[in-house]
Amino acid sequence: MKKMIPLLCLLALVLTTISCGEIEEVFDEISNSISDTDTEPSSDKPDEEPAATSPPPPPPPTNEPSQPPAQLPANCDSPATPIAINTAHNLQMHLTTQPYPANCLYYCFQIPNGNDLDIGIYNFNTDLDIYIGFGTIEAVNSVEPEWGESYDWMSNEYGTGDEVVNIPNPRAGVYYVEVCSFQGESSPFRLEVDFR
Repeated sequence: MKKMIPLLCLLALVLTTISCGEIEEVFDEISNSISDTDTEPSSDKPDEEPAATSPPPPPPPTNEPSQPPAQLPANCDSPATPIAINTAHNLQMHLTTQPYPANCLYYCFQIPNGNDLDIGIYNFNTDLDIYIGFGTIEAVNSVEPEWGESYDWMSNEYGTGDEVVNIPNPRAGVYYVEVCSFQGESSPFRLEVDFR
């Protein structure tokens, strides 16, 4: 800016009778006031408050399952296949002309203590039945299904409607599922174990 003073002096001489010294004094005052405002806040302007920091946004909601996570049993008596709870299993019943138990499939699962347990088979096109036992495979696998000897719970309605067993307040442990084809016919089916 000081380099412009001679040029301003020349302009001032041409236009007015102000001396170069006077122009230089005015110019210095303007320069000082500009540099003061760069470093110090104006006394008539209130101090600015620091910008308020907003709290971090809450984490996105998690889709926590309302049911316990699926788990496999610690052990499973043969010929049962371990399955996970709270999961739909798409399975296939085989065709057979052999008598019981050749017309059945076996599964097992393990649960902790809970409030409610539903075991069901769905979406089949032949007459399937379901038998549930607790503790060992012998609870469902015997010569013929008999109450108290070869199952603890059952659903064996005639036809192709859903078969569901509800066990309120189930005890912790391993449960065995026997799914049987009444006439030995083949069919796909869905097995679900809903534990709450």
